[in-house]
Amino acid sequence: MVLRTRKLVFFLLVMAFLYMLWSFKVVLYEEPTSVQPSNLKRILHTPATADSPDSIAVSEEAYSLTTEASSAVSRHTHDTPHSSSISELPEIFRRGLWQRVQVAAFCQRHGFSGLNHTLPDANYSFRSEVFRHMIYDNKSQSLFCFMPKVGCTNMRSTLLLSHNLIPAFLPRMNRKKYLVEKKLERAMKTIAFTNDRLTDEERLRIIRTYKRFTILRHPLERLLSAYIDKIRDPKTSDGSPLSYFDRLKDAILSATGVHGNANVSFNAFLQWLVSQDYTALNEHFMPQYYNCEPCRMDYHFYGNFENFSEDANSILEEFKPGLRLAISDSYHKQTSTTSLLMSSYYAGVPPWLKKALHENLSLELEFYHCLFPQHEHLTKELLS
Repeated sequence: MVLRTRKLVFFLLVMAFLYMLWSFKVVLYEEPTSVQPSNLKRILHTPATADSPDSIAVSEEAYSLTTEASSAVSRHTHDTPHSSSISELPEIFRRGLWQRVQVAAFCQRHGFSGLNHTLPDANYSFRSEVFRHMIYDNKSQSLFCFMPKVGCTNMRSTLLLSHNLIPAFLPRMNRKKYLVEKKLERAMKTIAFTNDRLTDEERLRIIRTYKRFTILRHPLERLLSAYIDKIRDPKTSDGSPLSYFDRLKDAILSATGVHGNANVSFNAFLQWLVSQDYTALNEHFMPQYYNCEPCRMDYHFYGNFENFSEDANSILEEFKPGLRLAISDSYHKQTSTTSLLMSSYYAGVPPWLKKALHENLSLELEFYHCLFPQHEHLTKELLS
């Protein structure tokens, strides 16, 4: 009787052990959750909640893409860093999936080159203005394309500080001067200028495979900021005049029929702007979609200047864990007063010029609104 009991216990233990092995095998070889466009659509269609205000439902139009754009959306889910499971992605990459669908639809609507990673081509040089804006880091395999007038000095200073390329004791107001005087653009390892002696093939590999980020600003706010900083009172950080922008002021006055030593009004600046070829503009006035080529680069995440500190710190975290902005959030708020001035400045723009400006910025505004539709009402208020 005792022997039978022992045999039964032994048999049960063996069966339990075999069951555990079988269960472990199932878990070990279970296929990971497939992140297909259908799953992505279901997840991204989840309505926004108070706990996740950035979760914006995707419109059906975004999924009425051609075969090329649809395949791009499929590639997005497998091209996202960290994991193939959406639930395991860092917040900025989850938000970025929705953004990439919107940009794919925008590029498809306007017949742009699409998200096919064809850079470079016969019309491009790796020393062009576009590539000069792209800072990369090999260790973290991250790339950031900075936009002038979108907090780029702050981001560049932070990245340089993290690599000990700029003195930590340097007062924050002198960092921009230091960047210019020491020609640290080259030290930052942009795609255009690098001390890594990269071949074009290696540059292309970085563009295609690294995590890619940028930050955008409302086009009308960015334009006003550029006018105030570069036209109304063109100064460098050390107080000396900027000869290029001084000459530009003279050109604007001449083009708008104003003579003498007059100041350039905001209306005169806009009147000159709408008559220009945007591809030939200075980088401070050039459209954001042209500055960083989103229809070619396929960025993993677009930050918003309105949430600059939060989004910038999320991006910096990908460059180096724990890395934070060198200039505090309070300082950013103090220096970001342009939004408070927009109503008064644009209220003085005559209707005909508002219409011309709207037409001139139509693509720029559509691109920004497709990523941040909550700001469409502001555009209507300012240009109505």
